Amino acid sequence: LQDTVNGQRLSIANALRLALEARLSDLGLAADLMRRRMFTRRAVTYALCFHEEQFLEEDPRQLQAAAALPECTSVSILPSEGESSLSLEDYTEVLSSFREDEFTEIEALGIPGIQRLAKEEDLTFSEVLDQLVRAGLSRIPAWGGGMLVDPQGKEHGAASLWMRGMQEAHFKGIRSSCALLVSPHDRWQDRLTHLHRLRILQDHTSGFNAFSILLSRDWSAIPDTESQLRAIIIARLFLDNIPSFQELDLSRTGIRGLLNLSFGSNAVRILIDNDNEEAVTDSLAMLQLLTERGMEFQQDSLDIMSSHFLGC
Repeated sequence: LQDTVNGQRLSIANALRLALEARLSDLGLAADLMRRRMFTRRAVTYALCFHEEQFLEEDPRQLQAAAALPECTSVSILPSEGESSLSLEDYTEVLSSFREDEFTEIEALGIPGIQRLAKEEDLTFSEVLDQLVRAGLSRIPAWGGGMLVDPQGKEHGAASLWMRGMQEAHFKGIRSSCALLVSPHDRWQDRLTHLHRLRILQDHTSGFNAFSILLSRDWSAIPDTESQLRAIIIARLFLDNIPSFQELDLSRTGIRGLLNLSFGSNAVRILIDNDNEEAVTDSLAMLQLLTERGMEFQQDSLDIMSSHFLGC
């Protein structure tokens, strides 16, 4: 563990041994020391949040005007719960409107969404990506890449296609997030294979700027906080080349999110959704409480958003 904290890269074999045998307290201390070596303070970032179906009913500029926050220059467009109805033309129009409104980071689609558009328009993945980049796309989420392990003997499965698509996006200058989707039935060997593939791609492209742990729905029936915490800690120790480990929704993750911020995560990302302001205010209130208890965050941005949503 000490060698890893000091910068020596962790192998799959050693990571597997730590995941299965090491005490959680030792792992947590090592992960926190590694975070402290890489970052002095935890960051808080914000993005205005929209849903694809909103753009079927309203003009993008009207939606922007209603949700505008001068301090927030990032936007994230979430996919529809069912099949998306937005065409490539729709998407380029939406992205262009955000770019014209001087948003510096526009996140949308993900690899599966771009693959869908390519199939619908009878274009190559690269051709669709070029159109989206010209329209303003600058960041894509980790959707579809939560477990990059193809079935044995399947060389062109979804995981491999996701990796190739993400590599091409990175080479075109798009930044992205990545994630590990964990469930109570995963094998640690598969989790580490997934993390290894992310680490190799990052060595090659440097395109990932954030990592997050996502929980499958199975976890809701199994409140196993220790296993979930062990996943973020091992990921922090293994992914030595991805700059930011993010908590995505403190209002939902609760105690797990707070523990993650103590043992590996160095950032909180808050999606500002006008249809769910309660989640935003809950997350900000939790951050204010953590600050009062001595956890350090980039205070300027936190103060501005707390003033807007909490009146403090």
